Amino acid sequence: MGLRFKINLFHIKYLKKSDIVQTFFYFSLQLFLLIQRRKFTNTIKGMAKYNNEPEVVASINIVGAGTAITGNVNCNGDIRIDGILNGNLIAKGKVVIGEPGKIVGEVICKSADILGQFEGKLFVSDLLSLKASSVVKGEVVTGKLAIEPNCKFTGNCRMDEEALSQARTRFEKTEEKTETKNGEIVS
Repeated sequence: MGLRFKINLFHIKYLKKSDIVQTFFYFSLQLFLLIQRRKFTNTIKGMAKYNNEPEVVASINIVGAGTAITGNVNCNGDIRIDGILNGNLIAKGKVVIGEPGKIVGEVICKSADILGQFEGKLFVSDLLSLKASSVVKGEVVTGKLAIEPNCKFTGNCRMDEEALSQARTRFEKTEEKTETKNGEIVS
């Protein structure tokens, strides 16, 4: 759909120079606003949500092999640990501990795949998958558990309704606590 501007050249001939500049500026501004309005309308039409809820961008975070982190980690998406984490991890998505990866501390997440080493408390509200190369020591609370042969698991595992409700409550509380303000986590 093209834009059409009808300008009578006869009238421009009798206008003052300042009037021509002013008219040109006016038409340029109108054209700019029309283009911006179309861009905005096309953006709105292409959006999946029309409400005022903030859009949550799920991201995949990676702690690479050879990287060691001491402290607490909070993430809104999925995370893969191929390095070493000494501390607590709170993830709203899936946690994957790769074969070279190791976590010592407490993990609270929605689901988890463990191929490496874990030592501490693990709260998984949905599915925990322990692969053949995994070594897990500590306390596990999960909704569902999948264990492959040759996995080494030493500790306690609770899957009863009380433990599961505690894990889900703990997960929901962490979601409330991870509000950020200027990049800092507010409890």
